[in-house]
Amino acid sequence: MKKIKTVLFSFLLLVLFPQTIFAIGQEGIGILPAYPREDNKRTESIFIFELAPGTNAQDGVVVMNNTNETKTILVYATDTTPSSDGAFACKQFSEKVEKEGTWYKLEQSEVTLEGGKNIIVPFTVTIPENSSVGEHNACIVVQEKKETGNNAGVNLSFRAAIRSVVTIPGDVLKKLEIKDFLHIKNESGKNQLTLTLKNEGNVSLDTSIIIEIITSKLFYSNTSNFTILNNNEQTFNFDIGDNPWGGIYKAFVTVSFEGQNGPEKITKERIFVMVPSVYAIALYATILIIVIATLLLICGSKKKLKIALKDSEEYVVKNGDTLNSIAKDHNLKWKLLAKINGKKPPYDVREGDRLLIPIIKGKDKEI
Repeated sequence: MKKIKTVLFSFLLLVLFPQTIFAIGQEGIGILPAYPREDNKRTESIFIFELAPGTNAQDGVVVMNNTNETKTILVYATDTTPSSDGAFACKQFSEKVEKEGTWYKLEQSEVTLEGGKNIIVPFTVTIPENSSVGEHNACIVVQEKKETGNNAGVNLSFRAAIRSVVTIPGDVLKKLEIKDFLHIKNESGKNQLTLTLKNEGNVSLDTSIIIEIITSKLFYSNTSNFTILNNNEQTFNFDIGDNPWGGIYKAFVTVSFEGQNGPEKITKERIFVMVPSVYAIALYATILIIVIATLLLICGSKKKLKIALKDSEEYVVKNGDTLNSIAKDHNLKWKLLAKINGKKPPYDVREGDRLLIPIIKGKDKEI
């Protein structure tokens, strides 16, 4: 069971992270550059060559059998192929090699290794005379050899791969743009930001991507580093989480890279709406109904008061009158009388004061 899990993990690494070294586990086949350069740490995980057209270079790949069994392992070079999101990936063994994969000649196409053993397979990379300036990518791959039997079913063969980069000197073009920056709901219903970068140059670019989402405060932040291959579009998805209360958000993306004339930054922003949950919508609707009902009551009271002020008569306060006695004499509520005449606690009236007495008709008497 442990062995099966390790092989499956190795396969996932190959599919999801094709720009780096794959499938170097404790139990599986692995691959490494044989002669990494001290001046470039990246050569510990990928091959890097700087060659002119018509020249060649020798190198080697370490093939490892980290299992306890003897394995026959295929060793081959192949072309790159775009993955679904535009990232670096390698053609399958059964696919025809037509491009940069043809530049590589390995001294052995397969090796048989006992468990726990490794071997260096030398290879030569030769650059055609008509090769264009810039970066060219290929893959060096190892894959366990599987004999096809007569039994029905799928015969899976797991593999590991290393990216090999050849840069041909000349007029280097570095040009990167943000093609799309969108908010979407994925198939699982989760909120995502999708960022598509387009590299129109002839060399790959190492980027630092910073994404921030802001409402009244910082809602989400992410910093990532990706390599964008030359003449290629690559899409990245960022799960940003959910807010059950919804709202309007502003997302910012900043992409930093080494441009044509030094460090460059490109930015983009996006305003989007996150839809509230069903429960939040129900709560919002309840609050809205309460607010509307309250406003209607207030407006109704003000309307009645306006009518009362329009149809009114003047009354001169006599000795011994109180606000309450005057209201009773005119079939009114004393609070209405106080309100119309701007009386405040303790609601005193004096002899000679002039009060407006509304003429209330029918149901308006209950104001």
